[in-house]
Amino acid sequence: MTVAPSPALSEHADEAALASLSAQIEQVRRPGAAVLLSVRHRLSAAEPWAWLDPERTADETFVAWHEPAADLTFAALGTAASHLLTGPARLADAAAWCSHVRELHHTLGDKDDSAESAPFILSSLAFRHREPGALPGPWADFGDGLLWVPRLLISTQGGQTWATLHEPIAAAESTRDAAARVLSRQAALARRPNPAPASALLGLGEPTAAERGDWEARASRAIAALERNDTLSKIVLARASEQRAPAGHVFDALATARALRARHSGCTVFAIGRPGGATFVGATPELLVHVAAEDATTAALAGTAPRGASPDSDARLASALSAGKKDLREHELVVSAIVDALAQHARDHAAGVVAAGPHLRSLADVHHLETSITASLKSPGRLWDLVTALHPTPAVGGVPRDEALAWLAAHEGLDRGAYAGPVGWVDSAGDGVFHVALRSALLFGDRALAYAGAGLVSGSSPADEWAETEHKLRAIRSALCVRRATAPR
Repeated sequence: MTVAPSPALSEHADEAALASLSAQIEQVRRPGAAVLLSVRHRLSAAEPWAWLDPERTADETFVAWHEPAADLTFAALGTAASHLLTGPARLADAAAWCSHVRELHHTLGDKDDSAESAPFILSSLAFRHREPGALPGPWADFGDGLLWVPRLLISTQGGQTWATLHEPIAAAESTRDAAARVLSRQAALARRPNPAPASALLGLGEPTAAERGDWEARASRAIAALERNDTLSKIVLARASEQRAPAGHVFDALATARALRARHSGCTVFAIGRPGGATFVGATPELLVHVAAEDATTAALAGTAPRGASPDSDARLASALSAGKKDLREHELVVSAIVDALAQHARDHAAGVVAAGPHLRSLADVHHLETSITASLKSPGRLWDLVTALHPTPAVGGVPRDEALAWLAAHEGLDRGAYAGPVGWVDSAGDGVFHVALRSALLFGDRALAYAGAGLVSGSSPADEWAETEHKLRAIRSALCVRRATAPR
């Protein structure tokens, strides 16, 4: 780990506080070893995202996160420790790095029962690793996956707001210097966050006829492959829709995330920005897995219909989805694959996995079929095992997984980057939550790439599946915000 330069100790520093913190740090240090220190304290109720703005985030990795199912909202800024993943062994590498960081970690300051289960290591993983020599394109700063501990985490959960400072302390660093740095950063938190800059919704862009023709041609090839291959049951084909900001404007990732949060109250909203570059933003309805000790929770989300323009038409569309043979078949493929994957890690094999559904889940722009799935695990500490087993689910890849992914690698013609990849966080106990990064876009300067996919099975219609991607894209495209570009600093 790298350590930021220590600030000079102010002559007005509180010597008592400095001595107290120095003593606490000294208690957790080991001779010749680095330490990753976390210092937590309560803040008065505040909106965590208010700590994020273009000035604060331009040169540092940042995250805005809103997870309504867990009543959790946080903002993260900076990097205390990080790891860029590459290659086919990236998930095993991720598990090893998380274990290493947890061994270095100690928490000081205010504690309660939520301290151990709070977000600690943040992560965004690409849908698939790149082959050697592949051009990274706009996703260069995200690699095959990112893991990092933020320097600052402001989180609100259960009506309480916490500030957590993560400080790497090198083996040779003075304890007094480390304590002075922590106190200096705590004092800076007392300053009010800056107001958000003015921004405006961009408005929906229309795809070109060429874009539609190209995607429907690829969909036709996928359907033909499904119909002539007895083992291939489903392929999920994705597309990217490019949007441009008006002249003199750039896309505003934080304003876009706020717009998504306001419109999609049942989804997990995220924005992940990289220093001076791209930001990945989205509002995903799909949980990949949540692990707490020996309990795992996930869901199958497959089968889609648009929302209706009136209550009557909306009800008809929902009813048709619930009874549609094509959508039910697609959904059952996803449920079966998830149950089989979890059973390998369940205490009583298949008997330890419970699926409840399907039921209708209605979002702002679409209806989905959803089945809730829970499992009792053989032992704790299986978060990365389950991420490896479940990603990519049949809802974003296909069935069987390996055959579908091979077809996509050869024919999809798209670098998905982090779209449809796992995005989430790990706590200091090694548990955590990952979602599937759907309804999302990569924003960089005056360009935005919005992503969506559709599940194809034998008998699918390319035109109908194109319409499904348009309904899904509406969620992210209708939230894209722009602001006036500022001169380089």
